[in-house]
Amino acid sequence: MKKVGIVIPVYNTRKYLLDCLGSAENQLYPNTEIIIIDNGSDDGSDDVCEKFARRHKNVTFLRESAKGVCNARNKGIRNSDADYLTFIDSDDIVSADYINVLVNHMQEGGMSVCNYTSAVDSLGQCGGNTISLNNEQAFISALKNNGIQGFIWGKLFDLRVIKENRLKFDENISICEDLEFVCHYLSCCNAFVSWNNSIEYYYRQRDNSALNKRFMSYTNIDDKSFSELIALNKIYEYTHGDRDLEKAVTLRKTKSSATTLRVMASHRYKGKLYNDTLAFLRRHCVQYLVSDYGAFSSKVSVALGAVSPELEYRVYKLANR
Repeated sequence: MKKVGIVIPVYNTRKYLLDCLGSAENQLYPNTEIIIIDNGSDDGSDDVCEKFARRHKNVTFLRESAKGVCNARNKGIRNSDADYLTFIDSDDIVSADYINVLVNHMQEGGMSVCNYTSAVDSLGQCGGNTISLNNEQAFISALKNNGIQGFIWGKLFDLRVIKENRLKFDENISICEDLEFVCHYLSCCNAFVSWNNSIEYYYRQRDNSALNKRFMSYTNIDDKSFSELIALNKIYEYTHGDRDLEKAVTLRKTKSSATTLRVMASHRYKGKLYNDTLAFLRRHCVQYLVSDYGAFSSKVSVALGAVSPELEYRVYKLANR
């Protein structure tokens, strides 16, 4: 029986932590290790993790200074001796069958994916359908909002593929760092990706997440606030010149350009990066609008952003009041 490692980075999520850890420990799959990495919490999360680890033999608790979620995930990878690896965010929960579903559809050297929900009552609903994707199909699907997407959670990875190819999370990227990792992994896969539509992961949406906070004018921004574009530029490297993959990355980067310009507009940021990003958005706007990529709201965002990032930001604020 394959051993599955569950990596849980933790930072100031004490309110949700026991629910998350309990759901990881209560898996019906019998052969798991849980690696918890506290990332410099100051709300008592580390104490909760330490006490939890003492009560369970298959749990390892590691402390780290506040170096970011990528550093914590990389530490989890280094400390795992499992066959397969999955990641859970410390404010989320998983169904008791989460690992069972992922392992049952996993091919060695590939990836297994389940569906997720933001409505906890839907957790554990079984759809039954499983789709097999080759590497190219999975790569494109990860870039789409209606595909397997680039979230690191809800997926099972072959640790051998990760370690043989020296894959790790880029600690200089804070937005779309998971998408960059997923695409890099898919470029190294040598087996099919299985996508099961059973809902086994509950994703908790919080207003103070990094994705949402960056649009708030009172928060500070730095180069990492724009790192979504760095992630997409790195993903181009994993296409190895395949035109279909390059097109998919370009479409995803078009959406990301609109989002990044919104961040810039919210902080009245101008400069070369602003000009270059706006030029890219305008150059690929029509291609994005006529494609099957992106939800209607994303197309509106891209169209408005190409006209004026400041206008797009004002409309975004009105829509999210």
